Amino acid sequence: MTATSGQLPVTPPERRAPRWLWAVLVGSLALNLAVVGSLAGFAWRHGGWGGGGHGFFFGGRLLRELPEERQAEVKAILDRNRPATEQAWQRSGEARKDAMRLFEAEPYDRAAFEAAIARMNAAELAMRSSVTTMMGEIGAKLTHEERQRALRGLQRGWFGRRGHGHGGDGPEGGPQAD
Repeated sequence: MTATSGQLPVTPPERRAPRWLWAVLVGSLALNLAVVGSLAGFAWRHGGWGGGGHGFFFGGRLLRELPEERQAEVKAILDRNRPATEQAWQRSGEARKDAMRLFEAEPYDRAAFEAAIARMNAAELAMRSSVTTMMGEIGAKLTHEERQRALRGLQRGWFGRRGHGHGGDGPEGGPQAD
């Protein structure tokens, strides 16, 4: 076009995103919100992502299965044992990291690695012993029926509601309540 023709220059129409693209965007947003909501719901139901310490992952499930009058008593035992058990978990984790570091080190020092594995085993045994002692104390405070209810709650947590637990072994793969 020339300026002498007397016509205004034609502007191309404004290009908008196709409708299917908007539908995909809205669907993606909905999916993201569903995932975030699921994660938030999991954290809400299970008392957060941690914070309770490794040795106390079962505390909430255990307390939920008990009558209210027993919950305070058991919570006091859990709280009293928390620092020692958390320290034992931390030492166990540090020993495991040290063993892994020595396993991949170059040059490989077999004696140092085996010593680190021995320290890791000792730390894990100390951690398990602290939890065993604590659970023994809790078990001594509970009646037979309360122990059965608590064990069912712990098994649901260990093996999952859908039969998937550590290694996917399912409810039949672990200790039975009876």
